[in-house]
Amino acid sequence: MSIRESDLKGKSMEYDIIGDIHGCHDHLVGLLTMLGYWPTDGVWKHAERTTVFVGDLIDRGPSQWAVIQTVKRMVEAGSAKIVMGNHEFNALAFGTVKSENPLTFAREHRLGNIKQHEAFLSQLTPSQQEEALNWFMTMPLWLDFGTFRVVHAYWGDESINFIKDWLQADRFSTREQILQASIEGTEAFRHVELVLKGPEADLKHRDYGIESITDKELNIRTKVRINWWAGLEKTIDHMFDVLLNDLDGTYAESKGRALHADDAKYQYDSSIPVFFGHHWRSGEASFKKDFSDNAFCVDYSAVKGGKLAAYVFDPSNHIKCQPQNVVYYESSSERNKAQS
Repeated sequence: MSIRESDLKGKSMEYDIIGDIHGCHDHLVGLLTMLGYWPTDGVWKHAERTTVFVGDLIDRGPSQWAVIQTVKRMVEAGSAKIVMGNHEFNALAFGTVKSENPLTFAREHRLGNIKQHEAFLSQLTPSQQEEALNWFMTMPLWLDFGTFRVVHAYWGDESINFIKDWLQADRFSTREQILQASIEGTEAFRHVELVLKGPEADLKHRDYGIESITDKELNIRTKVRINWWAGLEKTIDHMFDVLLNDLDGTYAESKGRALHADDAKYQYDSSIPVFFGHHWRSGEASFKKDFSDNAFCVDYSAVKGGKLAAYVFDPSNHIKCQPQNVVYYESSSERNKAQS
């Protein structure tokens, strides 16, 4: 069941919406401490506030099991809520056997997928992996509090409604559903991908004057994430969510082109604030690049030398999203590096 506004009536509770952790337990403990949470009987709690995690607890970082245990205990005790991230979904698909061939999986065990999932596989015992996957199956794909929303990568009513009708719920209940959501070309795959990974512009099939771009890590991309939260901006230099190394000058020539209608349709236009992660922001939040009046990204690349962020949200006193409501935690070594 989704949480509705009726659950909040008579309450003045604030929420701390925490971004992608990716196995960085020290960051999690540091941020919870900054926010005023305290471990009580093995569970981090706050007297007046509740944490909401946007998913992607796992992969990449050094403390996978510690993060899972800390967050799981908070959720089970009621001091936190959580939505599924694409890395939790990927873990489920990686561990879900295709019924027609027991040697194949919903997410193929090819080198790139194994490498991305290596920290989870190497740091957890088989029994811990099973416990984690069973818990991941209980995670909703979104939370709708009525006064605000939380999703991992993208809130789109079409996708939310499709998944709700398909699953008759806000979460998966069987591994067969994980299999179905992993079949490329199906509507289930498309909408789960949108909610968990966000929309992308396909450069080869749009009149943008470019068929590929080179990102900051010198990868050639034919698809680019869309800044679906950026409000009224309609040009590709505002709406393409990638830092560019424009080696041949092609992108500069295309700068200012209007976003194609099929890409512009993903823009978020609801007055209900939505909070999300996934999109690897850096530094501190800036308007339109990282958030708009009613949409805020809380992923600040903790596992890539960035910060773990929390948006402190009061549903009873929300006018528009403000960067001063964000609390950031970074390790002392990261602070020293930034100051040197």
